[in-house]
Amino acid sequence: MRPHFNSKLAKGFTIIEMLVAITILLIGVLGPLSMMVAGIVDGLFAQNQIIANYLAQEALEAVISVKKQQQATFFSSYSNFCTTGGSTDCLVAVDSQGGVALTAYGGGGECAIPGQASWTDCAVAYNSSTDIYQAVDSNSQGVIFYRKVNIDPINIGTDAGGTTISALKVTVSMAWFNRAVERNMAISTYLYPDF
Repeated sequence: MRPHFNSKLAKGFTIIEMLVAITILLIGVLGPLSMMVAGIVDGLFAQNQIIANYLAQEALEAVISVKKQQQATFFSSYSNFCTTGGSTDCLVAVDSQGGVALTAYGGGGECAIPGQASWTDCAVAYNSSTDIYQAVDSNSQGVIFYRKVNIDPINIGTDAGGTTISALKVTVSMAWFNRAVERNMAISTYLYPDF
C-alpha cells in the first residue's frame, strides 16, 4: 500500500512567504544603514567646518601677533606686510615649527579657488610629516582649504585735538569643497591702536 500524501499536513514556507520575510528584513536593515551613512557624511562636513574655523582663527591670531610685535609702527605700516599691487590681502604662512608670518600673495596677488578668478595661492592642507596645516599646491591630496586675509583701514572718529583715529578691520575668508559643493565662511575682528 502506498502512503497517501496530504498537502495540508506539509510543513514549510512557500516562496511568497520567503519573499515577504526577506523584504521586511531588508527594510529593517537598510533604514538604519542609510541613516548611518548620512551621519558619517554630516560628521565629515562638521569636521571640515571646525577645521576651517580653526584655520581662520589662526590667521586672525597671526595678524594680532604681528600687531603686538610691532606695536609702534603697525598701524602706519601694516600694508607693507601684505601689499601686492595696491591690495592689502595677506597670505598667512606657517612654517614646519608652527611659526606664523604674514606675507603678500605670490603669483598674481590674488588668492583663488580652482576654476574661479578670485581666490590661487592660498591653499592650505594638512601635512602629516609636520602635523600642521600648511600652504600647499591646489592639486594636493585630501581636503584643501583656501584662506584669504584682508586688512582694511577704517576711521573710528577724531580725538579732542581733531586727529583722525583709525582702526583696522581684519577679515579672514575660508572656502573648501565638501562633496563637490563649495562651502564658505568668514570671520573678522577689529584692531585698535593702543593709546
